[in-house]
Amino acid sequence: QVFEVWDDVVGKVNAQKAKASRIDRGVLFVKVSDSVWRQELFLRRYEIKNKLNNALKSNIIKDIRFE
Repeated sequence: QVFEVWDDVVGKVNAQKAKASRIDRGVLFVKVSDSVWRQELFLRRYEIKNKLNNALKSNIIKDIRFE
């Protein structure tokens, strides 16, 4: 379900630069196109995590790692 809501949660521009790739023990791993976007999304990781959990109506995502 996370992969289905990812684009809507992060927005169109961010979704073009970053794709959720996998979840391991509550950690969402996201592949990012370059280091500038990685830093931008890293700074917004708590906001993104909260939006994802709200969209899923669950606290499945504990953390986000950007690669």
